[in-house]
Amino acid sequence: MSLSLYRSADPSDPAGPTVRVLICAASPLLRTGLRTILQRSPGLQPLTELSTTARIAQACAAKRPDVVVIDADMPGMEACEVKKLTTAREAGQPGVILLVRPGDPDRMLDYLRAGARGLVLRDGPESDMVHAVRAVAAGNALISPPITAEVVTEMARRLPGPPLHTPPLLHLLTPREQEVLTLIAGGLSNAEMAAELHLSEKTVKFHVSNVLGKLRVRSRAQAMVYARSGHRAAV
Repeated sequence: MSLSLYRSADPSDPAGPTVRVLICAASPLLRTGLRTILQRSPGLQPLTELSTTARIAQACAAKRPDVVVIDADMPGMEACEVKKLTTAREAGQPGVILLVRPGDPDRMLDYLRAGARGLVLRDGPESDMVHAVRAVAAGNALISPPITAEVVTEMARRLPGPPLHTPPLLHLLTPREQEVLTLIAGGLSNAEMAAELHLSEKTVKFHVSNVLGKLRVRSRAQAMVYARSGHRAAV
């Protein structure tokens, strides 16, 4: 399975064409809340609101949204429903974002395998939804950090362990680089790490590059798996 866990370079940037968003949630309160968040975010336009999943495909064909936001708590909301919307992604189908609750990484992986591009906590900050919509509309993916941690832990559990002769590599990291690895494992973006460590984003990028090189991994996702699986080398 190929899975990208990353944020867009600047998902809060409203520049570019208007992003059209279809909302699907059973709760009227949730639909109203999502519509309000989108309406007051520059460059985002809420479209039709649906209360069931039965007419999502029909609504997408009629309204041509860029992104569909679906409440995963809706009755009958399974990965197969996501698959219906993402099978023809290259033909202009919308990017799918699921509003989810923590505690079920198997289900989250099912959604990702089906083609979902965003997993956002139902009780998370409003900014998470705005960032996710913009990132997914731009062709990227975004997963809320708590969900990222659960997904990566589950992925690490399923991966075969490295050979017994694989040498530990953590000793190669400086104390600062170990801090950066811990934050990578928590799903933080470069900007969030910069704020947490009181460093410039350029300095954080430098440390991230060093961490990847010293751990002999090719991506942040592999570094996350490394960190979440007992700091054993990814192969």
